[in-house]
Amino acid sequence: MKWPSPERAAQAGIGILFIAILRTVAEYYRLRWSLGPEAGLKAFEPFIPGLLLAVIGAMTAVALYFARRFRLVVWAAGIVIGGLILYKAIFIPI
Repeated sequence: MKWPSPERAAQAGIGILFIAILRTVAEYYRLRWSLGPEAGLKAFEPFIPGLLLAVIGAMTAVALYFARRFRLVVWAAGIVIGGLILYKAIFIPI
């Protein structure tokens, strides 16, 4: 099996970060739909730092991609996704 090129792996990492952002924003609308506007926003508050982490990570990854630092993009995406998983495990109740 041939491994993807660093550029293709960087593109995949950026795509995964954008999917994480989209999923977090969709969670707000799901909570708002099921709990109502006031309670939905209150229930979404623990997700805001994770959303901020994902947005800053995606901005960093895109900047590194345009600087043609593809391996750093892969590392940055991996660190951000690991941080998001860790944040969810610690701070967001099931």
